[in-house]
Amino acid sequence: MFMRMKEYHIKNGQLNPGYNLQVSSNNQYITHYSIHQAAFDCTTLPWHLNDFLQQHQVTPGILTADAGYASEENYQ
Repeated sequence: MFMRMKEYHIKNGQLNPGYNLQVSSNNQYITHYSIHQAAFDCTTLPWHLNDFLQQHQVTPGILTADAGYASEENYQ
């Protein structure tokens, strides 16, 4: 997967290989992670939560995320 990354010091502005890592935590301990080929966080949240549910068999009581996860689907 190629993604447009933040500019390097050489400022070439090219696409580079990369992945999108999502991490869940509880009391500052990492409880789950998932790696995605999608560049945008808002499209990875449903996949990450479904994977979390399959691994842990429990629904999180509270979900906190930044504005990068904002979408109508995620709000529902």
